[in-house]
Amino acid sequence: MKPLPDAKINTESPAWAIDRLSILALKIYNMNKAVQQAGSDEALREKCASKLRTLREQEVDLTTAINELLEDIAAGRKYMKVYKQMKMYNDPELNPHAQGSDLVVSPPYPPSAARYFIIRLSAMGDVAMLIPLLYAVKTSQRAA
Repeated sequence: MKPLPDAKINTESPAWAIDRLSILALKIYNMNKAVQQAGSDEALREKCASKLRTLREQEVDLTTAINELLEDIAAGRKYMKVYKQMKMYNDPELNPHAQGSDLVVSPPYPPSAARYFIIRLSAMGDVAMLIPLLYAVKTSQRAA
């Protein structure tokens, strides 16, 4: 499929959005468990139920956005650029740990951002979640 001349670039790929949806599905699962396990604490149950409603609303919004993005890409209204990966950690010339050196290069971002990057890289590599996730997307659309 070829983008139209006036097509707009989309910086997030459908795969990244589906990755976010998989994380959201985990949040929904765990919040649903929290609602069920609240016991006789009605205040806690309502607090968790309120959060669960918000998460389900986000799920509908995100699945709608994914479907619209896929439709726009298929129709040529949006496109994405494919960039070559620049992974420094696998390059011995750029990563002192790959050279066996004790030199530690401080990252140009705060430690909290490093945790975010590690979590995102880990989640994006989990292809096994894609099939059940696509089924969950289809199922959640029927419920909406």
